Amino acid sequence: MGPKTEFAPTDTAFTAQIQTLKTAKCDLVVFGGANGNVPNVVAAATQLDYAPIWETEFFSIAQSFKDTDIATYLKDNFVITGLAGDLDDTSIEGIKLLTDKLGKTPTMQNVYGFMQAITATTILEKAVQLGDLSGPGLMEAMDGLGKIDYLGLNGDMTYGPVAKRLQPDTSSIFSYDPTAPGSLKALTAQYVAPKGRGPGF
Repeated sequence: MGPKTEFAPTDTAFTAQIQTLKTAKCDLVVFGGANGNVPNVVAAATQLDYAPIWETEFFSIAQSFKDTDIATYLKDNFVITGLAGDLDDTSIEGIKLLTDKLGKTPTMQNVYGFMQAITATTILEKAVQLGDLSGPGLMEAMDGLGKIDYLGLNGDMTYGPVAKRLQPDTSSIFSYDPTAPGSLKALTAQYVAPKGRGPGF
């Protein structure tokens, strides 16, 4: 484990942070910033001739990057985690449904929002069934739910009593590809780490 470098959301200069990572010879960097930070991070890394593997989540990637000077660096060095698989893969039930409803290829943000809608709708339907839409009623509804199926967009969410709830334990892994929908090309969909299942993980 190497050093942890931090920055404020509005920072535009990253030379010091990048130099720290380079000096420590970090060959894998987990990046937790927003897409507004990425161009300046890449500029600093390029200036310092630093090209590790960067691992980040999909919200760090903007579609507009494909037409900029940073696209090549992203393609060569970034690995992105996200949901579902290729955004034009209509063999995935949730992608097909979104594509049909939207009339176009969905974005990863569409996928994320749709999953949130599935969760909210399922909980509300259970609360209606139980006849109580109050705060405590919604909590009771969650306690009474089993698994929520996200139509292939992610692994199941397991509700029930709080102590037994399990978040989805899958993650899709993408490369940066400016020619792909959302600039995300699936390397593997719904990946589960070898020891990544269960409440103790």
